[in-house]
Amino acid sequence: MLKALKNKLRPIYHFLINKAAGKYIAGETLLLAQGAINRNANNTIGYWDGDDDSIETIVDQYLESIEAIKHNENGSYISIKVPSIKYNYELMDKIIHKAVECGVAIHFDSLDIDTADKNLEVALYCKQAGVKSVSISLPARWARSEKDAMWASRNGIVCRVIKGQWEDPSYVDIDTNKNFLSLISLLSKQDILVRVATHDFKLLKDSIEILKSNSKYEIELLYGLPSYQIIKFADLRHEPIRTYIPYGHSWVPYCLENLKGNPLVILNILRDSFLSAIKA
Repeated sequence: MLKALKNKLRPIYHFLINKAAGKYIAGETLLLAQGAINRNANNTIGYWDGDDDSIETIVDQYLESIEAIKHNENGSYISIKVPSIKYNYELMDKIIHKAVECGVAIHFDSLDIDTADKNLEVALYCKQAGVKSVSISLPARWARSEKDAMWASRNGIVCRVIKGQWEDPSYVDIDTNKNFLSLISLLSKQDILVRVATHDFKLLKDSIEILKSNSKYEIELLYGLPSYQIIKFADLRHEPIRTYIPYGHSWVPYCLENLKGNPLVILNILRDSFLSAIKA
């Protein structure tokens, strides 16, 4: 009976997620996303695909995104999810060719840990194919991230340090913030660009303190999340900062994973859904 009830409630749950997630994306289309891009700043643009998207549709969005930012001289790049195109190297070659032609960098988003090895394989393939700059995400929730950081350094691949959404089954008791700073410290000694991607103000400040004397770095924020305090901090100190601007299908960061044992997430979804409804 409980299982049947869960199945009945699932559509309502997904409806609430989609309603709440609207503020985390710049819009459903690339045109709307372009309206959120600051032409005088560094941006990251990423298409968040939906369950019904074909591989060809996803690739076309990546190609159009490259075209959209090719004239931005401030280091904007696209962020892609390789599992979404089924690790198809023929399609990846189309993306690489367009990126090389337009001088646009490519970032590989992190998904669940089972995709990590293949993600790195494709990132290296992309780097060796001559893409201007290639970067990967390093989740602080994974035990393997330290090893992946050293691999990236050896191969000249930029690292974006994140807390991460998906857990490492072998590392469930990890102190995420502590490991985040450990990764930052390790990367500060390498000759690569490091991106600090967090909206946790204290964690970000501690990371910058570690990086400022040893490494090249940027702050990277997600469009739609509270950023005022961080932006003010970055402006006062003239810190390099960029914004990740997603478009496409609504999706709440961390929501699905954090629902386990965390009823506050559900309350936040309901609150955001209610506020969205009364403002509509």
